[in-house]
Amino acid sequence: MDEPAALGEAAVNATIEEQQGLATGRTPLMCAAKLPRTADRTHFLRLLLARGAEVDRRDSEGRTALSLASECGYLDAVRLLVQNGAHPGSSDSQGRTPLAYAARCRHSAVVKFLLLIMKTQANIDC
Repeated sequence: MDEPAALGEAAVNATIEEQQGLATGRTPLMCAAKLPRTADRTHFLRLLLARGAEVDRRDSEGRTALSLASECGYLDAVRLLVQNGAHPGSSDSQGRTPLAYAARCRHSAVVKFLLLIMKTQANIDC
């Protein structure tokens, strides 16, 4: 069976229950958003999104894949997630947005991109 056909929607949205003894509630998409190699990250994000991964699914702390990618400074992942419907203004259980994580970690390219997206969305909503 080829790789994409083997992954169903239930599998791509399943949570990874424990990491070092702690319940995380993270999905494969969230884990893919944090992969260190760009090629691997892009490959798995696209694969999971194509198979129906919920782009704004939250973990046990209210974090999304976009929040995690923003914190890591992975502009490629941030762009891909936003293009697939991720909401840049959503906040986690501590009230932090993807923009706040990117700013806190000094990822200026991600900050600029998210500000542009949020400004564009605000203009559309007017």
